[in-house]
Amino acid sequence: IAENDLSRTSKPIDRWGGQVCPTYPCGEVTLTVPPMAVDEGRNIGLTVAVTAGQPAAGVAVPVQGSIALRVSSIVAFEPHNTSFSRPAFIAMVYDEAAAEDPNFQLAFFRKPDPLSVGWRRQAEGTFESGVAILPSDHLSLYFVGIVPKDAPFVP
Repeated sequence: IAENDLSRTSKPIDRWGGQVCPTYPCGEVTLTVPPMAVDEGRNIGLTVAVTAGQPAAGVAVPVQGSIALRVSSIVAFEPHNTSFSRPAFIAMVYDEAAAEDPNFQLAFFRKPDPLSVGWRRQAEGTFESGVAILPSDHLSLYFVGIVPKDAPFVP
């Protein structure tokens, strides 16, 4: 996030959907809610907040409560546990250099709320050219990390 960008932003979203991102133009992180993901007559104030910035270039850092090494910011999508009738899309920038070890693989990690213990590895997600995209029907805390390829998948 550039010096003049916000680390936290909020926006009302209704049945027509929309994008929420703390940068202009959207960059490091974006939440895209498709049309009809929010029930008709409902209006949700969604917030995207970077709670821990991007690690230093080329460095993957440990995360308390996770087997992963983090290669992106940790981002809170709020209100926590808000659900949608169809998936929203979380897009986050990650450090390709920090993730290039051939013995590791990329994955999204989710923490249901700030007070819960541990991070849950997500089964879905695409990773290409430094951008990770995850369809999600629940809001919470997320980061992109790397785990050993031989690590068992534990959701």
